[in-house]
Amino acid sequence: MSTAVDIWQRMLEPECTALLAQARQCIEKANQPDGVAAVAQLRKQHDADTVRIALQLAEARNRAAIKFPDHADRLLADPEGIEQASSFQIAQHKAKRFAALASDTNKGPIVDLCCGIGGDSMALTENELDVIAIDADPVRTLMAQCNAGCKTLCMTAENWLDQLSANQASRYLYHIDPARRQGDDRTWLFADYQPNPAFLRQLCDRIPSGAIKLGPGIDHDDLADGLTNHIQQHELEFISEHGRLVQAVLWTGALAGNCSSRATLLPNGATLEGQPAEPPIGDMQQFLFTVDATAERARLLHVICDRHNLQLIHPALGVLTGNEAVDSPWLTTFKVIEQLPWRPKKVKAWLKQNDGGEVTIKTRGKAVNPDDVHRQLRGNGATHFTLFVLRFDEQIRTLITCRCTPPSGVSACL
Repeated sequence: MSTAVDIWQRMLEPECTALLAQARQCIEKANQPDGVAAVAQLRKQHDADTVRIALQLAEARNRAAIKFPDHADRLLADPEGIEQASSFQIAQHKAKRFAALASDTNKGPIVDLCCGIGGDSMALTENELDVIAIDADPVRTLMAQCNAGCKTLCMTAENWLDQLSANQASRYLYHIDPARRQGDDRTWLFADYQPNPAFLRQLCDRIPSGAIKLGPGIDHDDLADGLTNHIQQHELEFISEHGRLVQAVLWTGALAGNCSSRATLLPNGATLEGQPAEPPIGDMQQFLFTVDATAERARLLHVICDRHNLQLIHPALGVLTGNEAVDSPWLTTFKVIEQLPWRPKKVKAWLKQNDGGEVTIKTRGKAVNPDDVHRQLRGNGATHFTLFVLRFDEQIRTLITCRCTPPSGVSACL
């Protein structure tokens, strides 16, 4: 009887080319009337497990077009593996740091623990690094081997570290992607990561230089208590891709930079670095600025404030203000037009009097439901307004603004 590994391996054979083409058509027809019939026809020709895996592979390759645009059609992966993997752009960003250290120190190989489908291993190998990809799941191990073309081992991270001698450990660099799920639920608690914080501390003791992939919502204090207070050299980097905060990375040992905190924007590569600190707080001025989430998560708003003479409007809101518009990849600029108490009828009347049409609602801390407010306030005029509906301690206020670079196809109010 064929195992799952056998069937996944068979997907790479020429004899499955036609099957995968049919599976892809089934995925594309999934929401069409003949979609069920197409799958039923496939099941008449092949056994249920083969069809199931072919459909998973076809769906995974469709999803991979965004994360792995140059590799999607040749990946061996399932949809969950694609979801959990670093995008190739982020993996390349990390791999370049590994490559720079390896070339300077002759360190290696790099062990990619909990490697999944091998997204990070792919980037490391494409940077001509010696990589060993390790995963406890034999199917994931096969996927990493096919995708990255590197040496793979099917074992737990704990077992691999246990069998490593001190002489071997001194040569290695590591990358690890701990699981952040409990069953079907994603966990945000560092204590729930698997392998757990105790193992990660042991890993850092044995192999000082490496990278730990973290969820973007990682709590600084939890991370400090669980790990960073126990290691000497580290840097926490938050990475945004196309405007979306997607990953945090803890760099340790020689891979850490000279700062303890960093924010990075991809694809343009802009970075902020420094030591976390509180930004200045002041009164509302002529312009408001929203900040890319990486800078806020890295606790580096004070760096932006110092650079552009800005201040925070309230300690809990993450919105900056200043008297001049600022051109920065970290900021989106809005001119303040009016300030009102949050009274929907009064705000709607103001918008109607000022040719209000489409509205964008920005809020924090569930002060209001933005979808409900959008339906209430959008009008028939030609001008697009952005409304900040924010709680200032006990009072909710409405800050009516216009974005300094207006959305395409609508009138600006500047």
